[in-house]
Amino acid sequence: MRALRRLCNGIFEVWMYLQVELHGSYSIYRMRLLNNYTSSTSALRASIFLAMAPFPCLAILTLIDCVPLAPTESGYRANFLFWGRNYLTISLMTRAILEQLHLTVPSLHFTTWRTLSISVIPSAGSVAFMLAMTSLIGFPLPFTLVVGIPVWFLGLVICFGIFFGAKLRREAALRKELLNYIVVIACQVVLTFIYPAYLYGFRAIDSTAQTFYVLLLPIIKIATKNWISFFLGSKDDLKPQVVILNIEVFNALYVASSMQNATSITTTLALMLVDFVLAWISIKDVNHFLVGITSLLDKIPADHPLKTANFVEVALQMLDEDAQLKKDVSLRYFSVHHYPDAPKNKKARVHLDPTSDERTEYIQKTAQVLFTTEFIVLIEFTEVIIPFIYSIYTIAMFELPNRVFYPQIRALDRTSLFSMLGNIAIYDREWRMVQSNLFLWICYTIQNSLDHNGADFSWQFSWLKNAHG
Repeated sequence: MRALRRLCNGIFEVWMYLQVELHGSYSIYRMRLLNNYTSSTSALRASIFLAMAPFPCLAILTLIDCVPLAPTESGYRANFLFWGRNYLTISLMTRAILEQLHLTVPSLHFTTWRTLSISVIPSAGSVAFMLAMTSLIGFPLPFTLVVGIPVWFLGLVICFGIFFGAKLRREAALRKELLNYIVVIACQVVLTFIYPAYLYGFRAIDSTAQTFYVLLLPIIKIATKNWISFFLGSKDDLKPQVVILNIEVFNALYVASSMQNATSITTTLALMLVDFVLAWISIKDVNHFLVGITSLLDKIPADHPLKTANFVEVALQMLDEDAQLKKDVSLRYFSVHHYPDAPKNKKARVHLDPTSDERTEYIQKTAQVLFTTEFIVLIEFTEVIIPFIYSIYTIAMFELPNRVFYPQIRALDRTSLFSMLGNIAIYDREWRMVQSNLFLWICYTIQNSLDHNGADFSWQFSWLKNAHG
């Protein structure tokens, strides 16, 4: 019995260690920014932003697909519009990556000219390489978008050497920041292999196996979340956005696709159960942190002006009263360099009298609660918004001529379309990170499924055999 208890404790400790949302905290700057935002922004404005968030991405993707493509049987020369479309798509995805890079490594000065050059030059090299390989191997080129990545990355390195080489040679810390973010991008590239391969495996097995196969999803999520979190280092203020808006967006897209392709209600329920269990665990984590916060709030006298204040306002009041707390290294001011001074809490200074240790513990727990809560809110945001985007785009594609080139859409009639859609059933200040991530992963996932891009995870590439037969 004791051995079993030790085993359970060991599993629990490993689980807690792997939960990225439990190992970070808000900076003082971000705590002040949040408090200022909640006091100055109406619920109506926040709601309007959330409602409008999917539409920039949807509009761009729909416009791209309005250009009619020639059948793959016509060959790569007849599909000149496809190559132009691929060039535009890769350029836009590169621009989205640069937006994330600029926010993550703000020491790199991106002018409009530099951003435009880095977006279009590597993309041109990538498409030229795809064309060359297509002429040698055949059309569609197997995994067209993936084949272009090495040349695209080489072009990216050359452009960065031209524009930032001198600065990178001088500043070792900046080099490390950039290299760490390159590893984060590498994780994103790996995801472009993992999830399509997962979806192919999901489609290839029967309904009984699908029910257990869905358990791979949380394993993939935990591994990739920890990968990105580790290489973001101390940039805790960015971790919820970068981790969730990469991993969860990709995961939600493929969960939506898995639910579309689920062959039994049991599999759909299993997908929902996995999602529910993970959400429940996250909420329990927040409640664990809130216990310490509540115990100290209960000590505030009933007639104290801060008795009715929220826990963030109380924490900021403590910081304003105690200069030593501001110097505590565990309460970093800046998770990303070059932040401006954060807005100050404008409430009247009314002294609280907890001990120094209690103050420190309270502020640390407040920062942790906010960090973990942002993770949870973003997860739920993506799980709501991604199926919505997926459904709206599927309806739009159903009405466009290019529908015949998307395997997941071309066989649908109106009845099966709406049956399929039935199965799928705060961030206006961070819109640049939100929109760049939404566009990057939704665009890649959708474009990669196009027949012309040759993403055949059965590895049969039957069109090449027919062409050479």
